Amino acid sequence: MQFKDLAEQMSKESPVKLTGEVVERKGKKDRPIKTFMLVAQGNPRRAIYRKNLRVDGAAFLASEVPAGVMQTVRGEIVALPGIYPKKS
Repeated sequence: MQFKDLAEQMSKESPVKLTGEVVERKGKKDRPIKTFMLVAQGNPRRAIYRKNLRVDGAAFLASEVPAGVMQTVRGEIVALPGIYPKKS
């Protein structure tokens, strides 16, 4: 699975809609930093996964998701307050 498909796939397991977005922010000395964020669209919004990008955003979104990241995201979905995973 690629990072661009991560939000769509994990939304199937989560009762809250998830979105994946590349955000540009300012770091130390006003240097631009691009960050990939997987965000739960609850109230309030919550970042489930963040990754600072060292490569172009499009190249990162086309890369494969490591298994460790998948487990981390699944654990964060279970840990969302008041949200429980769907039963299979």
